[in-house]
Amino acid sequence: MKVEILEAPDLNDIETAVELEQVVFRPFGINEAPEIVRQRNAVFPQGFIVAKFNEEVVAYASSELWAEARSPKLSEDPKQSHVPNGEVMCITSMAVREDHRGNGIGTMILQKLLSIARDHTCHTVILQTSRAKKFYERNGFKLQDSQKNGEIALEVMTRAIDAT
Repeated sequence: MKVEILEAPDLNDIETAVELEQVVFRPFGINEAPEIVRQRNAVFPQGFIVAKFNEEVVAYASSELWAEARSPKLSEDPKQSHVPNGEVMCITSMAVREDHRGNGIGTMILQKLLSIARDHTCHTVILQTSRAKKFYERNGFKLQDSQKNGEIALEVMTRAIDAT
């Protein structure tokens, strides 16, 4: 399976990512507003990743750089939270289409984000997940905190970044 991982995708790919965000997370009440997803690409295009299979977007991730580690909040305004020279990367969203899960695409996207974090001299990556705790643990993340968003349990996880 040939999957392409791309930074700073074109506008059509961004709109597909917006749709994917809604499809994957809306059933759980934790989807970001479409404008927030678009703004994340605008403030940090290097940290906005899509995975394409046969020219079709099948996964995406967005991230921001922060000045310090803290718990993420749903629908934060990236124009306020992103710090261009921040030393902490927050993975603000990551979604893989259901029919493409289990094929390593999530791992490829995560490895790309970790590489971007290293390139930006980040020392920590932080994220919040509702359903992928084991995936992130397999990839070196540790549980930092547990929260609730209504009835949804959210796990805040972190990973230290090495220089290699």
